[in-house]
Amino acid sequence: MSEAHIAVADIFCRYADQYCQQFPISPEQFKVLNLIKVCRTAALGGHLHRCDQCGYENPAYHAFRNRHWPKCHTVRAE
Repeated sequence: MSEAHIAVADIFCRYADQYCQQFPISPEQFKVLNLIKVCRTAALGGHLHRCDQCGYENPAYHAFRNRHWPKCHTVRAE
């Protein structure tokens, strides 16, 4: 993965456990941190877009739909 394309969720996946060991967080913060990590992944389910012409399949994964998380808010706005 290119450094220019690292998302916040990637950083959380990579460093959240280490961070939480050093800096305890509240249960609410822990819940949101984990939801951000799985936002738009197979963990939250999704559906499959399939081209009727060529059969190409593209999965579309669900977001956790939090109005404060730009990754969720942007899609709802579109």
